[in-house]
Amino acid sequence: MRMTSFLVSVCMMALCGANALAQDRAAQAGTVPPEHGLKVVELFTSQACPNSPHADENLGLIMAREDVLALSLPVTYWDYFGWTDTLAEPEFDARQENYVESMATQWLYTPQMVINGKTGIGGDDLDAVESELASADAVPPLALSLAEPGRLHIDLSRDTSSPFDAGSTTMTFVTWSPTPITVDIHSGKNAGRRVTYHNVVRQLHTIAPRSGVSSVDYTLPEGAGDMSCAVM
Repeated sequence: MRMTSFLVSVCMMALCGANALAQDRAAQAGTVPPEHGLKVVELFTSQACPNSPHADENLGLIMAREDVLALSLPVTYWDYFGWTDTLAEPEFDARQENYVESMATQWLYTPQMVINGKTGIGGDDLDAVESELASADAVPPLALSLAEPGRLHIDLSRDTSSPFDAGSTTMTFVTWSPTPITVDIHSGKNAGRRVTYHNVVRQLHTIAPRSGVSSVDYTLPEGAGDMSCAVM
């Protein structure tokens, strides 16, 4: 699966429970204003990787920016280093593998930050990340609203200049923990360290609209009400 373009919108509090991030960025209609957007940063990290804690700190810094949606996706493929990541999910490995294919890079590595689904950069180099963010455009927002309790209405009708084709594009519904998570690591290369993770992703669900439709009503998955969420 190739990921070639991004649109994103953060859900409002009424859609997905306590969500200060969304509240700060949402308009009265409950979505990010169309004239704005967000720069999406996905950090692929591992509790077993000695370079990842620095990147985790960096994500905590850049997530404070009003124009950034920053997410942590802990991966499993370094677990054999002597410590099993307590937050990792195989689906995060698969998402990073898709990025390796779409960006034509040669291997998986941590810590990697992927910006707007297009550019991969070492997450432990804050200067490089900030430079990349400075040159990146905010991705256009999707229009979201609450169709009924537990159902999200996604408007797919967009200007023809947008690189979005509802018939050939899948979207991802993502939830993340709205509060930091601190982990004490007892073995492996980071033994003895206490690491704090920000915006740790909890769910990734694919939304594949049928060709020709102008909107989708999506039933929120179980547990989404306690999390912050977005569609991208």
